[in-house]
Amino acid sequence: MSESKSYFSCVLRCRKLAVGYTDKVTLPASFLASFLDTLNLDYENMPSPLILRVKQQGLSKAGASDSQAIYCGVREFSGDEGIIGIPDWLLEELQVQDEDAVVVETVKLEKGQFAQLQLVEDRETPQNMDVRAVLESHMRQRMTALFVGETICVNVGGQSMPIRFTVSALEPASAVDIVDTDLSVDIVNQQNQTQDRQTSIAELVPDKTQKITIGSSQTKQTYRLHVPAQTAAVEVVLECHLGDASLFASRLVRDAGVQDNDWSDVSAPSHTTKRLYIGSSQFSSISGTDIYVSVVGFTPECQANLV
Repeated sequence: MSESKSYFSCVLRCRKLAVGYTDKVTLPASFLASFLDTLNLDYENMPSPLILRVKQQGLSKAGASDSQAIYCGVREFSGDEGIIGIPDWLLEELQVQDEDAVVVETVKLEKGQFAQLQLVEDRETPQNMDVRAVLESHMRQRMTALFVGETICVNVGGQSMPIRFTVSALEPASAVDIVDTDLSVDIVNQQNQTQDRQTSIAELVPDKTQKITIGSSQTKQTYRLHVPAQTAAVEVVLECHLGDASLFASRLVRDAGVQDNDWSDVSAPSHTTKRLYIGSSQFSSISGTDIYVSVVGFTPECQANLV
């Protein structure tokens, strides 16, 4: 996990909470009173959302980055004295059992900007169900924070088992606040990976010209551009020599196009040069970023150079 400052901490015993797949815990009223008194705050000025880091007792500060730590929100301050009520699925994430002692810390996390979630297993979903919409609704209503390595369980109506996702990547940090934030979500599953192999998405190498020919049988070509961490900016240039094409790019969509893109240049055919400028604020400062670049032809034949 990334470093996040702790403002208040105490040791409580954990107890299983039967509230479904939410990340919100219950705490005793004394926790709130001690927290406000320590920070010299009143209730009206309490941080919102209040986010907790819960870890096994005995972990050092360095150990807070271990898998035995979770980030969560607060459901209410009406729990039994000395007890933190934790949803059972989060108890499994924390690898503790009822009545185990845990360290509970209040922390401030950065607002999430991007999350990549991996389907834990491929499974059939109800026909016409929008998995992305179901996931995003679940996170808005039932989640406060996300952290890398966490497994999220989402109930789907009419299904006996939840759909499970593992959080594989986050930006701008490895644990983020997702309340009232515009979070971009990328869902990866075996089908996505198979499609990538089948479509043979080529690598776009910086400063190396890629010659493109698009005809009636293939109206789009897609490339993956890896942008290393700490990159200042990237400019993608398309020079059309015959016909017309537009240029699209996305951090999330592997098949960026007219409707699904983060950046685009759809200028008139008279503009034979199309450009995308992507600033450093769009790149991960931790591990770099993959950008998917698509060239879409709008004439029966198009020949161009992509740099």
